[in-house]
Amino acid sequence: MGDVLRTARRRAAGAPDRRRRRPPLPAGPTHLADLVAHGRFLRAARDAGQWARLRRISPVPLLRDAFARDVAALAASGAGATAPWLTPGTACHRDPVDRNAAAALTDSLRAAARRAQADTELAASAAGVELHNPYHDAAVLDAVLAARSWERVSSTRYKPLLVDAFGDLLPARHRARTTKGTFETSFHTGVRARLPHLLDHCDGQLAALGLIRPERLRAALHRAALGARTPWRALLAVYGAEIWLRAVGNAPAPTWTVLTPARRTP
Repeated sequence: MGDVLRTARRRAAGAPDRRRRRPPLPAGPTHLADLVAHGRFLRAARDAGQWARLRRISPVPLLRDAFARDVAALAASGAGATAPWLTPGTACHRDPVDRNAAAALTDSLRAAARRAQADTELAASAAGVELHNPYHDAAVLDAVLAARSWERVSSTRYKPLLVDAFGDLLPARHRARTTKGTFETSFHTGVRARLPHLLDHCDGQLAALGLIRPERLRAALHRAALGARTPWRALLAVYGAEIWLRAVGNAPAPTWTVLTPARRTP
């Protein structure tokens, strides 16, 4: 509640929100498991400490998951991964513990590619805009996956693999970047504008199935409308599932036509 009130006071006073910058580690530190597996314990301890400092959490759970090679738990420690509105009995799929960072990255790439494909189709059909995503080129992804996991991330440098690969081909101002905007302002604005509509979805299909606690989801929406820190990844996922369930329930029943083969005349 204190976080919400402080944010509301800043917004009312017209003060800028200084939390709109993304630290160099946007995803969970799955590379820690690989560092431990290769015996790089000092590097694992250092990276866990730096990552925890950025996220303002304890490094102990990160190291515990790294030594257990629980890549799924490390991936879930990224920003926006928590979903406090899920009911205790909601089943969550967990990957096998012995997976590595490359497998987790491949899963995230598949999810990103599906979203990019959907964006491309929407842009082409709705606005006539042809989108391209060179970061999803097969050769680029093969090169990224060929690098060791701890070479792909850094707690002090932004996109180190990209900077090292392109060198002087990348403009100096891009090489010197240490962070990136999260574009959260548009999300907060959208929630405020459509808050009654979004609140109506809290008591929908997911709540009827006992998968979410509507009161906690409503509280998260009110926090987002005030501009407080929001787990957007989890929030978008729950609304995507709710909208999909509603679309399936409202879709007309399929009709089937039996075709009788024509008789052949002798």
